[in-house]
Amino acid sequence: MSPEFLTLHSRHSTLVLECPANEAPLWRYWGPRLPDGSTPGQPLRGTRPLPSFMLDFDHPLTVLPTFGVGWFGQSALLAHRAGLDFAQAITQCTVEWTTPGNALVLHLLDTVAQLRFDVSLALDQNSDVLTLQTTLTNLGDAIIDVQWLAAGTLPLPGDAATVRSYAGQHNHEFLLQTDTLTRSQWRRENRRGRTSHDCFPGAVVTTPGSTEHSGLVFGAHLAWSGNHQQTIEWLHDGQYQWQMGEWLAPGEGRLAPGNSLHMPEIIATCSTEGLNGLAANFHAALRARMAWPGGQMRPRPVHLNTWEA
Repeated sequence: MSPEFLTLHSRHSTLVLECPANEAPLWRYWGPRLPDGSTPGQPLRGTRPLPSFMLDFDHPLTVLPTFGVGWFGQSALLAHRAGLDFAQAITQCTVEWTTPGNALVLHLLDTVAQLRFDVSLALDQNSDVLTLQTTLTNLGDAIIDVQWLAAGTLPLPGDAATVRSYAGQHNHEFLLQTDTLTRSQWRRENRRGRTSHDCFPGAVVTTPGSTEHSGLVFGAHLAWSGNHQQTIEWLHDGQYQWQMGEWLAPGEGRLAPGNSLHMPEIIATCSTEGLNGLAANFHAALRARMAWPGGQMRPRPVHLNTWEA
């Protein structure tokens, strides 16, 4: 049976997911806009060979990669019930369109570990900004200890070259750090209990040849002022995965039966117009969220910062 493909379009971006039966949807595409009606045409597993010295069943990147299916990359969930149910695997997926063509919720079930994941994805038509958010609900009859739950997992192309992030200290913030992506995992963590001066909860990923004004670039920001972590990891198929979420201290993420854990939103976007195009997307999305008189925020020629004034 042919899989279902889910496509979200905005003005300049497209997102495509593949929905095989009884598992989490696979990432097929996130990048510059594709023509209307474009689909991959055939299942991803039918387009590539099995990697050498791997399992006999291919496991591409999904919206919620988990260890229980034989995924050897970083899992989107690290959790257990008193040492049990530590290898989770999605067995059911229901798709709920909240805005046809632009926003949906994936209701994912692990019927063995008794867990439900609600993964929201929305691609804004005007700003080209993708919003992701994940909620975990404990459907079992015992407490589950959560060490890590990704707010979202994003795909990055194999030619992703560098990560631009920000470090610093009080009165000397936002110092640009540029790291080359390799097969080693790139990771940033903040454990200060707030956004912090030294570890901004976001980054920009560039491809070769990209500049301020041109080239394909990706950016993401965790909308959260608290402990956080993000990782970019090379995968065996030559691509990368990018995860962001709240950093949980030991014992902090204990979910009683029936309780839910809500991760912050990830605000992400891509642009073929370089770093300035990326910034324009984020600015447009932020202005649309501002509740100024009249419901919209006019472009401001001057930025007034009253912090410690």
